[in-house]
Amino acid sequence: MGDNEVVFATLVTDEEDFQAAFMLVRSLRQFGGALKNAPFLIFTQNNPTDISRLKRLETVELLSVTDNTPQVGYFFRAKICAWAQAEELSTQSRSLVWIDPCCLVLREPELLNCGNGIAAALRPVHIRNIGQPISGEIDGFWKDIYNQCNTSIWKDGIESFVDEQKLLPYFNSHCFSLDPRMKILTKTKQNIESLVNNSLFMGSYCNDQLHKIFLFQSVLSATISSLLGEKSIRILPPDYGYPFHLQDKINAEKQFTKMEDMTIMVYEEEQHLMLAFQQLQLNQKFQDFSKYK
Repeated sequence: MGDNEVVFATLVTDEEDFQAAFMLVRSLRQFGGALKNAPFLIFTQNNPTDISRLKRLETVELLSVTDNTPQVGYFFRAKICAWAQAEELSTQSRSLVWIDPCCLVLREPELLNCGNGIAAALRPVHIRNIGQPISGEIDGFWKDIYNQCNTSIWKDGIESFVDEQKLLPYFNSHCFSLDPRMKILTKTKQNIESLVNNSLFMGSYCNDQLHKIFLFQSVLSATISSLLGEKSIRILPPDYGYPFHLQDKINAEKQFTKMEDMTIMVYEEEQHLMLAFQQLQLNQKFQDFSKYK
């Protein structure tokens, strides 16, 4: 991708992702400030029927996901492969921003730009789900992941945004930024595949739906914690990746009610995006944006 400081990337696997990705790129181009023209890699899988609109977007490159280990089965494998590919294509850049299609960029996301000692910028998870509480004994799931990733225990952890649980580092994966030269995503893929091939781990600690679903996010978090020191990780503020789809579960004093106060909004499903345009206070530029799909 040349010597661009920041490169964005996402993955499209179905028609809903296609529409969301179109809105995502448009939001970056309209509201991204100094980053509005950053290159955008869009990985595709399952051959969406109509990608012509994506092709018309500026500074966008469409790529197919390459899976070089199809025999290793786990949830979100296509995303992990796209992560590694995006990282390989961005090694001349300082920051690779992974952002899921179900997001909108609403202000310049300047804090996603790595550099000056920062090699990663992330949000804590929204809710604990399978996160490891910072107090008490580490369970077998996280212990095996930490052993695989060679991760040391942090003295200070993070707090999940919605249910406010104190956890060992467990980061959200809707939107984050990494220095691609560190090869963190490639190492994450290797760690996941090693764990999936560990029948004892899978049979004992990753044998239910919830752990299988969030294995990739847990390994990403542990790999980041292993390869980077705490001082080189920027914990992003709540306006980066604000989970509007969980608005009803967020304490009232922490809720964002104006779209202009968010930098990146996560909405998960189109119905939540429509609700956001209906329920949040919109200034004129967001009112105009909401009419164009």
